[in-house]
Formats: sequence, C-alpha cells, structure tokens
Amino acid sequence: MNVYEVYMEGYADNGGRCGASYIGYGRGDNFAEAAKNACIKKFGEEETERLFEVHSGRPFFWGCEMFDNYADAAKSFG
Repeated sequence: MNVYEVYMEGYADNGGRCGASYIGYGRGDNFAEAAKNACIKKFGEEETERLFEVHSGRPFFWGCEMFDNYADAAKSFG
C-alpha cells in the first residue's frame, strides 16, 4: 500500500468560491483509492459514499478533481 498526499481543485459556483485545498493523506494501492480514504478521514464515510466518484481512473469529490500535488490542484480556480 502506498501513501499519497491528496489535494482538491478549487471551484466557483452560484456565489461561492474556494481555492485548491489540502484534504490530507491517504493510503491505497493507487491514487484513487488513497484519495477515497483521505476523504473518509476528512468528511466521513457517509459523505464520501455520496460524493466521491472515479472517472477514467481520476478521483473526484463533489465534482472537484483530486490531485497528488498542490500545483495541479490550483490550476482550476486557484
């Protein structure tokens, strides 16, 4: 199992805006699994089950893509 740091891209929506953020670290056989485990630690199992998805191997939480570094996460909405 590998350990990854997990960052989430920022967003801008109906009056709300948030820059890229650090979610925490997660363990997993791949980055998507580690990102899910980091989300469980930060947001809880129920929220993660509702809002976490993987598309083409890339993890998303609430529609925001997750990355293993801040620079890539900050490319969208800083």
